[in-house]
Amino acid sequence: MRSLFSLFATSVRKTVLAILFLQMFCLGSTSAQTTTASIEGTITDQSNASVAKVSVTVTNLDTGASRTATTDEAGFFRVTDLPIGRYDVRAEVEGFKSFVRHAVVLTIGQSAVVNIPMTLGETSATVSVTAEAPVIDLASASVSGLVEQSQVQALPLNQRNILALIPLQANAAFADSGNGAQSVGRGFGIKLSIGGARYNQSNFLFDGTDIRDSSGSVGSASGSLMGVDTVQEFEVVSTSYTAEYGNYTGGVFNAVTKSGTNTFHGSAFEFLRNSAFDAQPYNFSRTAPAAQPFRRNQFGGAIGGPIFKEKTFFFFSYEGLRQAVTSNNAFTIPNANARLGILPGQAPVSLTSPAQLAVQQWLNAYPTPTVFTDLGNGTEQFFQNQAHT
Repeated sequence: MRSLFSLFATSVRKTVLAILFLQMFCLGSTSAQTTTASIEGTITDQSNASVAKVSVTVTNLDTGASRTATTDEAGFFRVTDLPIGRYDVRAEVEGFKSFVRHAVVLTIGQSAVVNIPMTLGETSATVSVTAEAPVIDLASASVSGLVEQSQVQALPLNQRNILALIPLQANAAFADSGNGAQSVGRGFGIKLSIGGARYNQSNFLFDGTDIRDSSGSVGSASGSLMGVDTVQEFEVVSTSYTAEYGNYTGGVFNAVTKSGTNTFHGSAFEFLRNSAFDAQPYNFSRTAPAAQPFRRNQFGGAIGGPIFKEKTFFFFSYEGLRQAVTSNNAFTIPNANARLGILPGQAPVSLTSPAQLAVQQWLNAYPTPTVFTDLGNGTEQFFQNQAHT
């Protein structure tokens, strides 16, 4: 009996391990399709004929990692699943000079086309190309816009909300106040419409992982999606995106995080917003209470570098948000006359019976009005300061 139980337990463990391995493999494949890039092209000689069996090596200039491919009979090569960054592309074959294309910049989801012309000569001789127009993605029909790292870090962002950069792209806008309300049921993140779709019909990916909440929106309880110092770049795909995105009729927000390189890099930041620096709003009323204190501190840092150069790297980031704000809420309450049974256009009510005295107790439970402006119906206004942290 014990041996049967042991055999059953071993079988279960193997099954669970197999399922976990399969899940990791599938997730890795899906992520690679949406967070990486590729380089492809055709190699020809001086007569524009294709050159087969050319060894093509692409090398990441930040990490030193390299990949190699060989051209087919049509002179075509393709290297896939490349992390975004800068690459050197080197082509070598016997009877031709080596060719190097320097600093090819790959962005998220890009299929860069790098066609290489080979010249007859010794392999030891090298033709280097260092200054050319940026590589254009000719292999995809998707309509998308890229927000690079320099834009993510340099553009002003209220509350450092990276989602606020999405409307910089064509065919993307903030949803109107009715369909974009922030609430428990609809989520607290800002609402965005991509390609004319509703806010909950677009996909939001972070390193290939869906980050939407149950309402289909994106953002934390603070109403923002932080991570300016964590994001390398992101793209907004509005139409004609490929099958791996799927399941959505709107657009796709696709972000990828930074990675460690062969050199150490780090940053630290502190952003302060304080009501002491703010002007009064344009509709400020002297009869209403003054604006209450508002304080917001956002702080953190990031660091990345090599564990083993050209092999293993690390990247770590942290961002904290501390906020204290007080809002003014206005309530309409009975005025002093209403508490005595005196209402406009009606005969005064004598508050002497037990039932009337009970009503009087309820009326006395209301606070005293803070804005003494008779609204004409026996009521005045009370302002309450409510703190939020």
